[in-house]
Amino acid sequence: MNDTQLEQTISKAITPVIEETGQRLVCVEMGQDGNMPVLRVMCENPKTKRINIDECATISREVSAILDVEDFISYRYRLEVSSPGIDRPLVTAQDFENYKGHEARIWLSIPLGNGQKKMRGIIKTVEETRVTLVSDETVFEVDLNQISKAKLILTDALIKETAKSFEVSDKSE
Repeated sequence: MNDTQLEQTISKAITPVIEETGQRLVCVEMGQDGNMPVLRVMCENPKTKRINIDECATISREVSAILDVEDFISYRYRLEVSSPGIDRPLVTAQDFENYKGHEARIWLSIPLGNGQKKMRGIIKTVEETRVTLVSDETVFEVDLNQISKAKLILTDALIKETAKSFEVSDKSE
């Protein structure tokens, strides 16, 4: 994925403290909410794929302390720490592998030969650095390094599968 230099720098700095809490950093996104810049930090438990509000608060305090000391961002911004949600971003090859058979939307940093930069389809295969999406009759093979952003599409099938994983997780806790 093509994170900005700022997002990469922040990810590298905060990953160890997030891992110390038993969570996994999913992604860091610098965005906007109206006129306010927002730094979004998405985390989850690597086993359950969930995170609760108390864990988010803990991570927020730890990350905030690092950001205050390192001063990566020289302007006013808001920090948000959250779960990636059901229609989560897909960042790594493993993310795509975990959600094979589900629908995703992909934005490319470099257009395909036909000029297309956006696509939507079912994740069919994942091979090291390539992902294959199928949409109707069209097959898209995309190099992971060409993807600027990818996320799952909220569908009934995704909701049902997520609900099942929560039921299994709740019984095992």
